[in-house]
Amino acid sequence: MGEIGTIIDVPGDGGVGRGMELAAVLTFISILSVGGGPKLMAPFSHQLVVVHGWVGAAVLTQFYGMSRFLPGAGGLVLLTGLIGWSIAGPGGLLMPLAALIPPLFLSSIMLPWWSIRVAAPWKAALVRATGLLSAGQGIAGGLAILQLVGLGRVGLVIATAAAVARLAGMPVPVVLAAGGVCGLCL
Repeated sequence: MGEIGTIIDVPGDGGVGRGMELAAVLTFISILSVGGGPKLMAPFSHQLVVVHGWVGAAVLTQFYGMSRFLPGAGGLVLLTGLIGWSIAGPGGLLMPLAALIPPLFLSSIMLPWWSIRVAAPWKAALVRATGLLSAGQGIAGGLAILQLVGLGRVGLVIATAAAVARLAGMPVPVVLAAGGVCGLCL
């Protein structure tokens, strides 16, 4: 992880076109994702690094780290703003809107419909299924982060050990501290 990495496609004349394409990618990912943060990293890394080649794995990892570390409005806003700026230039600072407005719009349409069906049996089943989907996206996002930082199998072993320790009743701060020490040692 000693290499900082570079942005593969620096914004230039095609920044507006890339910005529109990026907005479409962010909109699609945000609508299909249940939750935020690490859950978005699997589709982000696939689209931004593998499919389009807009940023390298090291740069995306740095953006994710900054979005988690910096205080403020939230990781998704910071992450999409950093990605937008690097790919589309100053206009890319509008990318958080592409990630936030479509799910907000869908939610506002669905809320009245959802609230009038209080005791519907399908509603409880949908909530349970969404919880499982969110957990699966969280695992996929965690694995994507491990791949981006180059930890692959070693990271998978560490993540499995952390999950087992947590299931065995080890307190969350101890598991996080142990993971941080492992990260510093690798």
